Amino acid sequence: MVLGGFMGAGKSTVGGLLARRMGWPFVDLDRRVETELGMTVAQIFRTLGEPAFRAAEAAALRSALGDAPSVVAVGGGTLCDAALRAEARRRARVITLEVGPEEALRRIGTDPGRPLASAGIAGVRELHASRHAAYADADRVVPTQGRTPGEVAAAVERWIREDRR
Repeated sequence: MVLGGFMGAGKSTVGGLLARRMGWPFVDLDRRVETELGMTVAQIFRTLGEPAFRAAEAAALRSALGDAPSVVAVGGGTLCDAALRAEARRRARVITLEVGPEEALRRIGTDPGRPLASAGIAGVRELHASRHAAYADADRVVPTQGRTPGEVAAAVERWIREDRR
C-alpha cells in the first residue's frame, strides 16, 4: 500500500504506525532515495535538481512495490506524475492523507529539509492547489486535520481490512 499526500500530512509517521499495526515492512521513500544517493533530499534538490530527485524517487517506488505487502510512504510530489500514479494504483492500494496548506505549514514549520516549503504560505497554497487533482486520484482519501497519527493509522487499517481488492 502507498501513502501519498502533501508535505506535513503525516505520511512517514502514520506509515510507520500502520506498518506495525499490519505487521508489514515500512518503506519511507525519501529515506530510501537519500540512502541510495548519499545525500539529503535538500542536498539532492540543490546539487542535482528536482528532475534527478524525481527520477530516483520513481525508481525507488517501482522497487518498493514488490510482491510482499508493505507500507510505502512517498514524498508529496511522487504521485503527481500521472504514469507513476497509475502504475502505483495498478500494483497497490493508494491512500492520500489529506492536509490543508496552512496546517501543513504549521506542522513542518521552517524545516530546511523541505525544499518546497520555503516559498511561504502563498507558495505552499499554490503548490497544494496544483497537486490537488493528483491527491484526489487515490483509492481512498483520509482526512488528518484534528486527528492524531494513531487515529489516522487506525482509520486506514480499518479500510484496508475491509477492502476486498
